[in-house]
Amino acid sequence: DVGAYVLTSVLGVSSLRELSS
Repeated sequence: DVGAYVLTSVLGVSSLRELSS
């Protein structure tokens, strides 16, 4: 399902940004 992929991507990016800053 595309929705699951999008959700995972958004969550992954958010996590990376949190770790970066």
